[in-house]
This record gives sequence, structure tokens and C-alpha cells, in this order.
Amino acid sequence: MAKRRAADIQASGAPSLRQVAAALNARHIKTSRRKHWAPTQVMRIMGHEKAPSGSV
Repeated sequence: MAKRRAADIQASGAPSLRQVAAALNARHIKTSRRKHWAPTQVMRIMGHEKAPSGSV
């Protein structure tokens, strides 16, 4: 459910993971552990991969 809402928020114009996290928090949507959203959590549910450190 949160993944779909995060995708909707991103599609509506939130360009960064930080903005998506802020929007989820503003809508009082909690994580599975009943915590506030952070950009890293949004990245994980959206399936984005971080570039390995040291990569070009």
C-alpha cells in the first residue's frame, strides 16, 4: 500500500526521495514499524538501487 502511494506521490511531481518521504509523513502514512518515513526507506520500497561507493 505504501509503495503504491509513494509511486503516486512521485508521479504527481515529487522529484526526490526526500520529498516523497515528507509527503508520506504529511499524510500520516506510517512505515510497517509505525515510524516516520526517511528517504532511504522510500528508496527501498520503490526498488531503487544505490550506486556502490566508489563507482563512477
